[in-house]
Amino acid sequence: MLRASCNESSLGIVSSITYRQIHPSETAAVSSLAREVFDNFVTPHYQTDGVAEFHRYASVEALSQRHECGHITLVAEYSGELVGMLHLREPCHVSMLFVQSSRQRSGIGRGLLTAAGALAGDPDCEFTVNSSPNAVSAYERLGFRVTGSEQCVHGIRFVPMQRLSHNDRNT
Repeated sequence: MLRASCNESSLGIVSSITYRQIHPSETAAVSSLAREVFDNFVTPHYQTDGVAEFHRYASVEALSQRHECGHITLVAEYSGELVGMLHLREPCHVSMLFVQSSRQRSGIGRGLLTAAGALAGDPDCEFTVNSSPNAVSAYERLGFRVTGSEQCVHGIRFVPMQRLSHNDRNT
């Protein structure tokens, strides 16, 4: 099992975020986190069919089925509370990445990607993601670049992106 901790300091307060693979008993909490953040930030930009498709994809049943097929979910935990999640298919495709609203822009997304790279055996993994249009700038801050134009499949609007290797990001 992957376990990594990260200390963050803010105004002299030190807290610890733990990054690890999901426990099967946490699937409902992870589903709830993903759907809550999606509903707050993405739903306003989607049609009804896209919202329904995402809710189906992020459901407990669908997550559990994908785990049985080899997909992996990592979580970020703070003081026993799940504050972020990353769902991987293949070795390096991010199919969901959500951080609790109050914890966004605090390094948790970056920490989840680092943990996923370690799990994939490649800390510099060139991750791909189909970003919701409103999250493109967040992924750009994480080192991703747009690789194609906006698309819509089953009501899900997305922009294909890829994170460049560390060497390519520095050139």
